[in-house]
Formats: sequence, C-alpha cells, structure tokens
Amino acid sequence: MQNNIIFPVTYWGKNTEVQFMPMDKMVPTDQITSCFVFAVHEDKLLMIRPERGWGLPGGHREGNESPEDCVRREAHEEAVVELGELDLIGGWEAKKITKTEKNAKYPDLAYQILYFAKVEKIMPFVSQFEVLERAFVDIKDVPQFHASYANFEAIFLYTLDKYKLK
Repeated sequence: MQNNIIFPVTYWGKNTEVQFMPMDKMVPTDQITSCFVFAVHEDKLLMIRPERGWGLPGGHREGNESPEDCVRREAHEEAVVELGELDLIGGWEAKKITKTEKNAKYPDLAYQILYFAKVEKIMPFVSQFEVLERAFVDIKDVPQFHASYANFEAIFLYTLDKYKLK
C-alpha cells in the first residue's frame, strides 16, 4: 500500500509550497523548524485539541534542541505523556516561494519532522499552554476527529500501513 500513496503538494498561503516526504534518515538539523509525533497507546492515537481543532502533539524547536528532545518536550508539555522509542516517519518539506516578513525567520528549505512512538507513561492532564483537551482516539475514528483530516489522510494511511495499525 505504501507505494500507492501520493502525498499532495499544498500551500501555506501563497508564499510556501509544502509536501510530506517519507524519510529513512534525518535531514540536517538546522533545516528542522518543528517536530510532531504520531503516538499510540493500546491501538489508540494520541490527539490534542488547541483552539484550531484536534491534531497531533508537536511544535517548534527551541534554540539548539535536538529534534528528538523537541518532540519529547512538546508531547510532555501538550499532552502530559512520556514517549517510548522514537522512529522517524518523515516530514513536511516547506519551500519558500517568496520571502515575506512572516516566513523570513525560517530557512528557504525547512522541514517539520514526524515521528512514531508508543506512549509509555500517561500523567493526569492539565490544560496548559494552548492545549484545551487530550484524547486517545480509536484509529477507526481518527478521520472524523482530526481537524484537517483531508490534508492528513495520505500521511495517516501511510503510517497505519508502515506500523501495521488497524
């Protein structure tokens, strides 16, 4: 199934072209702006709900933080969980079309990395930062749950196949 999945090109506004790319090795760290995690626990996907709607835990790297440290910190801050071993799924490659004031702080070619992990420890959830809720969603219910599933569908199906999830 993996070879049949096409990851569509999308645009963030009219200034940045974005496409998800499966990866077996990490891109240069200085090109990584943020990291996210497809985290599972007992065949359920960990999701968080900030104001914009349900999605995966993750966020921007801070300083010289490694991608692995970034995703672990974000999962702890946003979902109050600890992750097991991290496995690289891939990343969104973002290419600037036009430099603007808003995207000037990012490299012309940047990546948002996506990892797979099992949740090893779940602590009591407290709404903090921008996250209002945490949920563990049955895999079959993710399409109805995810705020922007249409943009996430190919990545979701690819990940289900790669990790043999149902």
